Amino acid sequence: MKKAKYGLYLPLIISLYACGIHQEKSEQARLQSTTTMREVAAQYKTRPTKKEYRRAVILGEPIKEVVLALNQSTRVVAVDRRGATTAFAKAGEVGLRGQQTVASITKHRPDLVLAFNTHPQMRSLVDSLQTLGITCYLFEPEYSTANLRYMVQTVAKTFNVADRAEQVLTQMDKQMHEVAKITNRVNDSLRVLYLYPASPEVFLMGGAGTHAHWIIEAAGAKNAAETYSEMTQLTEETLVFADPDIILMAEEHWEKLKKAPYGIRNKTLLNTKAFREGRIVLAPKHTLIHFGTHSPEAALALSQRLYGNN
Repeated sequence: MKKAKYGLYLPLIISLYACGIHQEKSEQARLQSTTTMREVAAQYKTRPTKKEYRRAVILGEPIKEVVLALNQSTRVVAVDRRGATTAFAKAGEVGLRGQQTVASITKHRPDLVLAFNTHPQMRSLVDSLQTLGITCYLFEPEYSTANLRYMVQTVAKTFNVADRAEQVLTQMDKQMHEVAKITNRVNDSLRVLYLYPASPEVFLMGGAGTHAHWIIEAAGAKNAAETYSEMTQLTEETLVFADPDIILMAEEHWEKLKKAPYGIRNKTLLNTKAFREGRIVLAPKHTLIHFGTHSPEAALALSQRLYGNN
């Protein structure tokens, strides 16, 4: 009799068990299809990552900076390119953006991929890696202190190093607080034009949507090229609209131009009042081109150059 009784409940037990598996798989599939960490983080806002990631692939300078700031470079097996830093000297390379493939990444046997979404193919690449069971976080290229904090907190949570993240964020907050002390006393913001020399003859302006735009605005100045999108070629027409008080350039680019056979040969730039009067501010190239944990410090340095320390 007992045997028959259990037999009556067996289909129900199997049904409930199957339902549980289906729900679990549905949840995994939903999270797997999520390619931005913002949505995933919302599901696990306070829960630390249980998995110990040891073989990370990092794509994008901003993420590499965050990993370095968190002292987690030893967990990285490959990057897009190693660059000048020795921190990733033992890491492999998977190619620059647009050249990265599933094969170039999986050959390093990663258990984690952290990517900055700066290429049209990046999202589909991440989706393909996720279908292979690799944990992937894709960060959107939003230049803001809020997004920078978000990247630091997310990567720190992934590596279970929240304490180190607090140290990094505290330092960033102090730097932005110093910027605010300077800019709060500024009545008229200076118009700053960032120029990138494609050649001694051709210069590009950093418009809205560039990291240089964020640095200029964060420093309490006004981007003279804000009406233009991304990098736009400097011409007589665009310069009329820009009308800069200050020209901002990378130190490395400036030195290279001075050593060129005929120096700067862009007549439009040579005829600007700011250039003729020597109102040129130089900064390290990586602080103007790449977004990362250095950005608040770069904004503070530019603000001090433009308006003084106090």
